[in-house]
Amino acid sequence: MDIKSKKFDREVTLWAWLGRIAPMTALLVLAIVSTTKYNDYTDILVTGIAVSFGTIAFFWWWWVLRSVGILTNLLDTTSERFTEVVKELKEIRKDVKDLPIKKIPKRKYERKPKSQS
Repeated sequence: MDIKSKKFDREVTLWAWLGRIAPMTALLVLAIVSTTKYNDYTDILVTGIAVSFGTIAFFWWWWVLRSVGILTNLLDTTSERFTEVVKELKEIRKDVKDLPIKKIPKRKYERKPKSQS
């Protein structure tokens, strides 16, 4: 993958995340602003903190969903590859057994009698 392709992928990912998070953040801001009366800067600060935590929660939720999808795909492909490797190993084992190798018979060792003193 070249540098331009990586840069493009990062930009697409960024815009995809912004497309998911920005509308939810805007709805959260509108909901808080429309239901809250601001008396001083403390209220604005509390609203800012609430919006920040809400945005982080939305971002984290989408990140978790994406990560679970990626892990599921990874497990599927790994499982398929593992199955292929097992099949190939079985074929290799069969091929090795079918090789015309001269087998050396096992020797039977006799035990020597214990010498009597």
